[in-house]
Amino acid sequence: MNRIAGLRLVAAVPTLLWASAALIAQADDGAYVGVEGGANWESPQDLREDHSVIDRINFDTGWAAGLIGGYSFANGLRPELEFDHRSNHLDHDLLGLDHGLDRAESGFANLWYDFKAPSGFFSILHPYLGGGVGAVRSYYHNADLGFPIAADYATEFGYQAGAGIGFDVTSHLTLGLDYRHVWTDRGAFTPALAGAPPLEQRYLANTMLISARYAFGSPAPEAPAMASPPPPPAPPPPPVAAVPAPAPRAVDVTPPCTAPAGFQVDANCRIIQQTVIVRAVDFEFNSVRLTDPARETLDQVASALARQPELRVEIQGYTDSIGKDAYNLQLSQRRADAVKSYLISKGANGTTLSARGYGKADPVATNDTPENRAKNRRVAFVVTYAPPNVKVQIETATPESTEAAMQPGEHPTTDHP
Repeated sequence: MNRIAGLRLVAAVPTLLWASAALIAQADDGAYVGVEGGANWESPQDLREDHSVIDRINFDTGWAAGLIGGYSFANGLRPELEFDHRSNHLDHDLLGLDHGLDRAESGFANLWYDFKAPSGFFSILHPYLGGGVGAVRSYYHNADLGFPIAADYATEFGYQAGAGIGFDVTSHLTLGLDYRHVWTDRGAFTPALAGAPPLEQRYLANTMLISARYAFGSPAPEAPAMASPPPPPAPPPPPVAAVPAPAPRAVDVTPPCTAPAGFQVDANCRIIQQTVIVRAVDFEFNSVRLTDPARETLDQVASALARQPELRVEIQGYTDSIGKDAYNLQLSQRRADAVKSYLISKGANGTTLSARGYGKADPVATNDTPENRAKNRRVAFVVTYAPPNVKVQIETATPESTEAAMQPGEHPTTDHP
């Protein structure tokens, strides 16, 4: 592949994205696999012998292709495994000789961060950046620079930094325009001439790729289609001369409007904005038991979530400041898990709920009084996705929930491990 062909490949991306615009839908989080390919620009390489430079090799624009697989988290982190093959023709060395290929096969464990949001610009276009570490196996094929280079290979630690932008075509398919900068430690190659010292060289390249990723998650909730307005009533019949017994005429009856699941509509079947209230609950000291006021609050939360099955919610567990960090982190996770189990038992959609403990983090009050510590021993909710026309109102625990969390009395700090 020459330089012009590589530039044409890159320039084709905007056209492909524009043609796909009618299919836009936010892609799922979760596991994914994909393919990638594009142009590879290998930097000039110094061949060293006994740590002295004996030749400098330049390369034509080449190509790269590979496979990817990973997992996309809702918080933007995306761990990934990436396997690529790169190939570049030798252009010339110090003597002008240029016969052969330089090839490299790489395997990287990457960590990317996607900038994404439930709505707006970053809901469909996801810029990202990150890097990876792994191994690169590089070797020459049929190379001759006035002296033959053995078809030997060296496998060295490799590193890469990268960035790009993903474009969600459907809820499962994401197209990407990706950049990679790859380099390795210096490797040693066995020379073709018997008795000659090894040849040393590192691999260094810049790669521009087009990628396609397929996500296996369930489709993200989409805004329901607007219901069609009912047909207008039929016009009244023209006046008719009086007759002894006028025949009864049929009366047009408009069928009742059916609201989409989880939505409310007005008299004309137009979706109206609705508000969902999600309230936190408090816990007793060193306990994951739900108090009666907490159960009453969670019954209301479960009912709201059941009416809005497309809401995605993270259940966040917290503790007060008493006790060791490690123990409090475990206790907060158990509290979050207990609330998730209770909500599912009351009809909430478990596939849209996630539970995570945060220990002592993010207190909502100081920890200097029993009441404030009770407020910090809580489970709160964060909505990670809400459909249009749904406003989510997050509220703190009720006074009854906080009071119930204090009733058993606070115990000495030795109660915490």
